[in-house]
Amino acid sequence: MNATACSVIAVVLFLGLIPTAVGAQRQGAVSIEEKTPGLLEQAQFPAAPARLKAMAEVPGARVAAATIERRIDRLVYSFDLAYPDSGMVEHVQIDAMSGEIILVEYCIGVDDQGRLHMNAAPELAAEVKVGFVAARKTALAEVANGHLIGSALRVQESRHLFVFDIEVSRDSVLKQVLVDAYSGHLVSVQP
Repeated sequence: MNATACSVIAVVLFLGLIPTAVGAQRQGAVSIEEKTPGLLEQAQFPAAPARLKAMAEVPGARVAAATIERRIDRLVYSFDLAYPDSGMVEHVQIDAMSGEIILVEYCIGVDDQGRLHMNAAPELAAEVKVGFVAARKTALAEVANGHLIGSALRVQESRHLFVFDIEVSRDSVLKQVLVDAYSGHLVSVQP
């Protein structure tokens, strides 16, 4: 058998395996929900590489939910990645036009001694220059009569931010306070 015939047979065998590989990849995969019909068709960056990029940002986690939506002037893939053993969920947003990672948000927790725990990305904790407890104090000082109900470390446009969700008890209003994780300065209070 000559080299050309071997090449043709190899290509035919390879192409025959593609449907099986694609089917296996789809089994158990969470499909991307379109917030508005037709958004996947508008995306210039394909969904499969976006999913892989999100999973690379949060090693060990599995995609629990995936959407594509328009956020202000951007078309965005949003992936919630969950750790099977801890139940923690991380959030990754990827620009559906360029494939650029827009946001990575890590859920964080604090033990009774005020020590920061980030199961998802311990290397981020090493990069943070401001202690979580000090940042939390800054955030709570901005919202009178508020109590902390959630916190995260967000990497947004190469900026590390602590995000604090604070509920104002008398009004049941939720405020989100962003504190710079490098300087400790207040970035914003959003109603």
